[in-house]
Amino acid sequence: MKRSFLICFLFMSTVALAQPSLKLYGYSQVTTPGTIRVDIPEEGGEKTKAPLFFTNYYIFISTSSSTTIQPKEIWIDGKWRKTANQETVITPFFSAGPERKILVPFTKLKVTRLHTWDTPGTIKPSATLKKLMKNNELIVSYLWKRKTYYATLKKLTVLEKIHAP
Repeated sequence: MKRSFLICFLFMSTVALAQPSLKLYGYSQVTTPGTIRVDIPEEGGEKTKAPLFFTNYYIFISTSSSTTIQPKEIWIDGKWRKTANQETVITPFFSAGPERKILVPFTKLKVTRLHTWDTPGTIKPSATLKKLMKNNELIVSYLWKRKTYYATLKKLTVLEKIHAP
């Protein structure tokens, strides 16, 4: 009896150490430009239309200070994108929009804000990853101990729209 309990406990402890514990926060905010939309002429006589709005994403990962992860790519808005840079933020972290809202509450954990490039990602999805992509709006691919893991968020929180002056 003791032996089976010990084996079960060892198995459970190795499963618990399979991935680092982290929390993912994701927000999107639409910004409309304050200028009148103008079509921009390009070479060849074609005109490109200026966008009607821009979407800003605020993505945060919260981990223990002893855990070192390396975010690589982000699945957002139906595309994989590379992470551009990261910055450690002090909590609580507030939005700068028209309505001041707490994006990341106070915590003693290390909170990192991720930024993305428009550079397309290089991930070739497996069947399991395709299922994650279908069911989640935000996926962060990261390295931990030289292995790739994925953190997911079902829905992004939509912040109030900003109208530029």
